[in-house]
Amino acid sequence: NITHLAQPVVVPKEINHAYWRYLITLSPVIDRKLIKRELSKDGIASDWAYYPALHLQPYFVQKYGISKGLCPVAEDSLERNFCLPINSTMNKEDASSYRNIIKTTSIFGGVQIFHIIIQIIKVKFTAVFLGPAGMGVIGLLSAVIDLITNLTDLKLSTSAVKNVSEAHGACEEKQVRKIVAVVRSLVWITGLAGVFVTIFFAPWLSEFSFGNEEYTYAFIWLSIVLLFNQLSSGQRVILQGLRRIEFLSKATLIGSFLSLLITIPLYYYYRIDGVVPAMILSSLAALMVMRHYSQKVELLPYRLTLSEVYYESKGILAMGFLLSLNASFNSATSY
Repeated sequence: NITHLAQPVVVPKEINHAYWRYLITLSPVIDRKLIKRELSKDGIASDWAYYPALHLQPYFVQKYGISKGLCPVAEDSLERNFCLPINSTMNKEDASSYRNIIKTTSIFGGVQIFHIIIQIIKVKFTAVFLGPAGMGVIGLLSAVIDLITNLTDLKLSTSAVKNVSEAHGACEEKQVRKIVAVVRSLVWITGLAGVFVTIFFAPWLSEFSFGNEEYTYAFIWLSIVLLFNQLSSGQRVILQGLRRIEFLSKATLIGSFLSLLITIPLYYYYRIDGVVPAMILSSLAALMVMRHYSQKVELLPYRLTLSEVYYESKGILAMGFLLSLNASFNSATSY
């Protein structure tokens, strides 16, 4: 009885199920890669049956010219099936843990469809009010912000979730408070690093991106976006690591909607001059909403020592550095 999930087959009583895998079917709005990623953060292995379907394997496609749509039921089943781990060592607590993770993740996945719709509406209004030139400016500014973010944020939004989740899963309240305090310190450090890098290189970024220095001050103003975004990611880590996916889903949806409400009037009245204010105010709104929901999680403050910051952040930063390096290469290529 979990939203967006269904048991694909009810096994007849006269049949003994081997239970080498436990299959569920996901709703089309759920991204199974998202659920796999969330389970892996807790050390839970999961996968799905072979994909694509047999008739869409390269040999048959090349030899017989088969295309997608020949067997729609089989294709749909293989795109939405998901295999949960099951073995003789599992107990009721394990099963309950799997169920809770999938339930909360499915809620978040369902919200994503509304987030995508809002983004589509936003893009349409942007194209109407700003035209191709305005879209190009937004694209270049966003590409630069993404590049610097990936260079400086150390992917704390991904690497730190595992630490928070492990402490939460072990019911170690003190450790949870400590990790959360470390994350909050790190997002300030990395966020300010992004600000300083953007301000320092602003003239070169403008020259390289637009062929002149007219956008130098635009990049200086946009440096604050990196700080707001990184602080938001810190709040996101807390909600995701503590499995407050319902709060995270609401914050994501409300933040997207507020961004839409902020962006459309600014683009309508100020056209291309409203791009930078819209980006700043949208990131600020997202931060305020995310902070509002993270404060609903009751955690006592924790006073960190320098040795604790160093010890607890080593693992987070080591993984984050590798993730950040990979993301930076991708962003640089796109830019």
